[in-house]
Amino acid sequence: MLFFSVARSKKHPFIVRADGFSTKVLGTVFKITQSGNDKAVDLYEGKVAVSYVGAPVTFLKPNQKWTNFGVSRTAAVISFTKANTSVKKLPSLLSLSFNDVMLKDVAEVLQKNYSISIIYPKELAEKKITADFTGGNTDENIEALAFILDLEVQKEKQTYIFKK
Repeated sequence: MLFFSVARSKKHPFIVRADGFSTKVLGTVFKITQSGNDKAVDLYEGKVAVSYVGAPVTFLKPNQKWTNFGVSRTAAVISFTKANTSVKKLPSLLSLSFNDVMLKDVAEVLQKNYSISIIYPKELAEKKITADFTGGNTDENIEALAFILDLEVQKEKQTYIFKK
């Protein structure tokens, strides 16, 4: 883990390169974390641009985090806002994109972040998906995934079942 506090300089931009991604400093305080395949950038002040192979460049604002959830060609932005009753910061997924990522990995990320279960035909586990789930709620994003897969989806409580 690396923690930086860097002054802005248009003539001499500060760029941190890590395994497969880079962060360009635009006058800021941020932290980069990398553990195995998990990569993350937490922004505390200012602005940074995060580029990652297979994903669009992402600009972070204060109290936002960029992560790949340990899945290559995956990128997400999470906002941390303070809860009204405590000083603890609560996460909120702002954007989530996948570029040629296997369905089993897409499903794992969605399940963890939305606290849901997804059941899909096992023969589709390694089918590669490209999708951007920015702005949608859980139901909308699952419907979009079903559309991409040309499947029907049924919801039973917190479980989504994909069928042909």
